[in-house]
Amino acid sequence: MQHGPLTRNTAKLADTLSVDERARELARRSLIQTRLMDMPEAMNCLHELDRLAAGRLSVAAQTLRATAWAVNLSYTVGWTQSRSAFSDAVALARECEEQPVVLEVLSWYALYYPLADHRSIAPLDAIVQIMEGVQHADADTLARAGYAAQSLFLTARQMAPALAWAQFATRQARRSGDPELERSVLRYMTLAQADDVRLDWIAGQPNMAALKQAIVGLESGQMFSEALGLKQSSFQAPLVLAGLLTLSGEYGRALALFDAHLDEADQALGLEIAGHISDRALCLAQLGRLSEARVAQRRAQEAIGQVDDVIDQYLAFLHFNEIQLRALEGVPADEERPKLAAVLQRLRAQEDLKRRAINVRAHALAMPPLVSSS
Repeated sequence: MQHGPLTRNTAKLADTLSVDERARELARRSLIQTRLMDMPEAMNCLHELDRLAAGRLSVAAQTLRATAWAVNLSYTVGWTQSRSAFSDAVALARECEEQPVVLEVLSWYALYYPLADHRSIAPLDAIVQIMEGVQHADADTLARAGYAAQSLFLTARQMAPALAWAQFATRQARRSGDPELERSVLRYMTLAQADDVRLDWIAGQPNMAALKQAIVGLESGQMFSEALGLKQSSFQAPLVLAGLLTLSGEYGRALALFDAHLDEADQALGLEIAGHISDRALCLAQLGRLSEARVAQRRAQEAIGQVDDVIDQYLAFLHFNEIQLRALEGVPADEERPKLAAVLQRLRAQEDLKRRAINVRAHALAMPPLVSSS
């Protein structure tokens, strides 16, 4: 029977006697548990890892430890604070002579650093390095690298190559026995499709057929998770679905999803929560509950005002919802329109930057590598 990374990692921990090997496997277990959003267990691993680090660890073990902390900080403290931790991990990787470990660390960096710095193109070079060292990479590493390449193409809004990389990542996740990553690949693809449709809508190019397709994609992703027996570790999908349903005029269904998930998500999500609160405000307004809508919108504006490094996409959602809300209130929104235009212009500039960077590396990124599935 094939075992997933988490099961294999647990078995390795039980059998490992060497302090250095135990440190490596604790780091790997922490990384997987963090991705599964099991933060208590991830922190247990990290604290034990720190205890072992008081002794002498190899560069490879230190590199994996730094990577585990960087990924964990991304979730528990914030993307901005995790940047220096990622820099430390990559600096250690440059000193490491174990190529498989280097590729493993680079795969986590390529997957998570775009979230820590959404303007950075550095992860592209990490993906290129992984693919050039493909003979040293196992399926786990290749799956994460493919997932990262998919995400970078999606941030450039290049859907066709993103889909090709998603298919590659899915094949590698199946080879490594990792249904959680397989689900994550599909989830990210459907969420990005939803964002793509919304950004076109906000830019004055509404497409009802594409909107309906994005809704179906999100619903199918949730059904796929249930079929695999995987618990939902994120509230994003149902809340993003609620935002799309609001655009499509299915206000009652949208509000039910907001009410089912928003309070709990408020404890788990950071910056994104402001966009979801604002979406709920617009939904309430469309239902004629204007005073409640205004209270919710003020809460969204306060939430985004507390964030140091605001992602422009969520600002665009907030400005668009404010314009729609004021129209329903019968109040002019003249000062909001230039704000929205400025945000959309910045988003287009970021997309162009990613596209140019991808074109420079087209030899390595245009097509996923052909790797034996044996």
